[in-house]
Amino acid sequence: MPRTIIIGDIHGMLDELRRLIDLVRPDRSDRVIFLGDLVDKGPDGPGVVRYVRESGWDSLLGNHEEVALRWLRHEERRADEPTYVNPMRRGPELTSEWLRLTREDVAWLRSLPVVVDLGDMLAVHAGFMPRVPIKDQDRNHVLRLRWVDDLTGKHVAMEKSPDGIQVPQGSRPWMEVWDGSQGVVYGHVVHGLAMPRVDIRPGGARAWCYGIDTGGVHGGRLTALILKDATSAPEIVQVNADRAYVPFGIHGNGKNAPEP
Repeated sequence: MPRTIIIGDIHGMLDELRRLIDLVRPDRSDRVIFLGDLVDKGPDGPGVVRYVRESGWDSLLGNHEEVALRWLRHEERRADEPTYVNPMRRGPELTSEWLRLTREDVAWLRSLPVVVDLGDMLAVHAGFMPRVPIKDQDRNHVLRLRWVDDLTGKHVAMEKSPDGIQVPQGSRPWMEVWDGSQGVVYGHVVHGLAMPRVDIRPGGARAWCYGIDTGGVHGGRLTALILKDATSAPEIVQVNADRAYVPFGIHGNGKNAPEP
C-alpha cells in the first residue's frame, strides 16, 4: 500500500537526510513531503534543495526559505537598479548560501505551497490559529506560529520568549488549543531533541497533532512520520545528527539565525 512519508526540518543536513531516506526506502508509489526549512544553519542548504527538487518529491515552504526568497528578490532589483539598497541586512555566511541556489532552485522554492491537505490530516510548516478556517489562515502564521495569547487568541511573536523555547507568560502552544477537525503534522518548533511532540485529540491518531522537528541541526534527530493506511497510527523513523551545527536555545535557532 502506498505510504505518505513526511519529513521534518532538514536545515542543510544532506548527509543525515540521505541516511533517513535509506531507512524509509520510498518507492514510486509513495508520496514524500518535506515540511520546509530545507536551508540555513546546517552545512549544505542548496544541496538539500537540489536533492529534494531533483527527486521529484513535494515540499512546503518554510520560514527560512521565505526569508531567503525575499532577500533574493531585493538582490534582483538591486541588479537592475544600481542605486537600490537591499533593506534586508544578512551576514555573508547566509547570503553566500542563498546565492548558491540556482535559478531552477529559486523557481521551485517560489512554487511551494504553505499547506498540504492529506484528507484526515494537514501538513504545515509551523501551525494554525484556532477558530480560523484553513482557507483564511494568515500566511505569516502558517510559516511562523508557535504560541497564541490566552486572552486575545492572537499570535505571540517568538521575541516574547526569553530564549525562543520557554512559552511566553500568558500564552500557550497553538497545538494545545487547535480546534480543527483534522490532525496536523508540523515542524518549525523544536519541543525536544529526541521524540516528536504528540498532542492527543479526540478522534484517534489521525486527529492528533505531531511536531516532528526534533532539532537535528541542534544535535538532535532528523524525523520522518509515515502514514500507511487510514486506520493505523503513524510510524516514526529517525536518524541522529552527525553533530550540533548550531546551539539550541537562542530563540530556538542558534546565535546567527536569520529569522526576522
